[in-house]
Amino acid sequence: MNTRRTTENVLDHGADLQEVLVVLMVLQEVLMVLQEVLVVLQEVLVVLQEEVLVVLMVLQEVLVVLMVLQEVLVVL
Repeated sequence: MNTRRTTENVLDHGADLQEVLVVLMVLQEVLMVLQEVLVVLQEVLVVLQEEVLVVLMVLQEVLVVLMVLQEVLVVL
Protein backbone atom coordinates (compact mmCIF):
# COMPACT_ATOMS: atom_id res chain seq x y z
CA MET A 1 0.00 0.00 0.00
CA ASN A 2 2.84 2.39 0.83
CA THR A 3 4.54 1.67 -2.50
CA ARG A 4 1.25 2.35 -4.25
CA ARG A 5 0.93 5.78 -2.63
CA THR A 6 4.53 6.61 -3.52
CA THR A 7 3.86 5.67 -7.14
CA GLU A 8 0.71 7.79 -7.16
CA ASN A 9 2.65 10.72 -5.64
CA VAL A 10 5.37 10.40 -8.29
CA LEU A 11 2.76 10.29 -11.05
CA ASP A 12 0.98 13.31 -9.57
CA HIS A 13 4.30 15.15 -9.32
CA GLY A 14 5.06 14.31 -12.95
CA ALA A 15 1.65 15.63 -14.00
CA ASP A 16 2.29 18.83 -12.04
CA LEU A 17 5.65 19.27 -13.75
CA GLN A 18 4.03 18.77 -17.13
CA GLU A 19 1.43 21.45 -16.31
CA VAL A 20 4.23 23.80 -15.27
CA LEU A 21 6.02 23.08 -18.54
CA VAL A 22 2.88 23.88 -20.51
CA VAL A 23 2.44 27.15 -18.59
CA LEU A 24 6.08 28.06 -19.25
CA MET A 25 5.67 27.34 -22.96
CA VAL A 26 2.58 29.55 -23.08
CA LEU A 27 4.44 32.30 -21.24
CA GLN A 28 7.27 32.02 -23.75
CA GLU A 29 4.79 32.51 -26.60
CA VAL A 30 3.28 35.51 -24.83
CA LEU A 31 6.73 37.03 -24.35
CA MET A 32 7.55 36.52 -28.02
CA VAL A 33 4.33 38.28 -29.04
CA LEU A 34 5.07 41.12 -26.62
CA GLN A 35 8.53 41.43 -28.12
CA GLU A 36 7.00 41.75 -31.59
CA VAL A 37 4.59 44.40 -30.28
CA LEU A 38 7.50 46.34 -28.78
CA VAL A 39 9.35 46.24 -32.10
CA VAL A 40 6.29 47.63 -33.89
CA LEU A 41 5.85 50.32 -31.24
CA GLN A 42 9.49 51.27 -31.63
CA GLU A 43 8.99 51.65 -35.39
CA VAL A 44 5.90 53.79 -34.77
CA LEU A 45 7.86 56.00 -32.38
CA VAL A 46 10.59 56.48 -34.96
CA VAL A 47 8.03 57.57 -37.56
CA LEU A 48 6.36 59.90 -35.05
CA GLN A 49 9.71 61.39 -34.15
CA GLU A 50 10.38 62.10 -37.82
CA GLU A 51 6.95 63.69 -38.21
CA VAL A 52 7.45 65.87 -35.14
CA LEU A 53 10.79 66.99 -36.55
CA VAL A 54 9.11 67.99 -39.82
CA VAL A 55 6.41 69.92 -37.94
CA LEU A 56 9.05 71.74 -35.90
CA MET A 57 10.94 72.68 -39.04
CA VAL A 58 7.76 74.04 -40.63
CA LEU A 59 6.98 76.01 -37.46
CA GLN A 60 10.47 77.44 -37.52
CA GLU A 61 9.92 78.62 -41.10
CA VAL A 62 6.56 80.13 -40.13
CA LEU A 63 8.28 81.98 -37.30
CA VAL A 64 10.85 83.37 -39.73
CA VAL A 65 8.06 84.55 -42.04
CA LEU A 66 6.26 86.18 -39.13
CA MET A 67 9.42 87.96 -38.06
CA VAL A 68 9.89 89.29 -41.60
CA LEU A 69 6.27 90.43 -41.66
CA GLN A 70 6.80 92.17 -38.34
CA GLU A 71 9.79 94.03 -39.78
CA VAL A 72 7.75 95.02 -42.82
CA LEU A 73 4.99 96.34 -40.58
CA VAL A 74 7.48 98.35 -38.54
CA VAL A 75 8.82 99.94 -41.74
CA LEU A 76 5.31 100.77 -42.93
